Amino acid sequence: MDFNQLEAFLTAQTKKQGGITSDQAAVISKFWKSHKTKIRESLMNQSRWDNGLRGLSWRVDAKSQSRHSSQIHTPVAIIELEFGKSGQTVAEAGFELGILPSQPPKLLGLQACTTAPC
Repeated sequence: MDFNQLEAFLTAQTKKQGGITSDQAAVISKFWKSHKTKIRESLMNQSRWDNGLRGLSWRVDAKSQSRHSSQIHTPVAIIELEFGKSGQTVAEAGFELGILPSQPPKLLGLQACTTAPC
């Protein structure tokens, strides 16, 4: 609800018999303005059933060991994702993306973790 919708709703409530007073409408309007972000976050957290993405981190490393010597010192992107609801234990997933010479990028590995960093 944006501010114009709030004003229209409060105006209708003040004109309604047995509704709220204009002072009460002013207090509600002031409360809504000052707590709009908190109200929205609370409603979003209550309406979400599944886990959401809580964090993302990435870095680029140089491969130092490999089965094939041609892959040593090649760049590897390491991506770590954190999933969960607020106030709950976080599940983490990490994966590496590497580029091999003269080949398209490919997923090198997938690692699933729980509660501990990958």
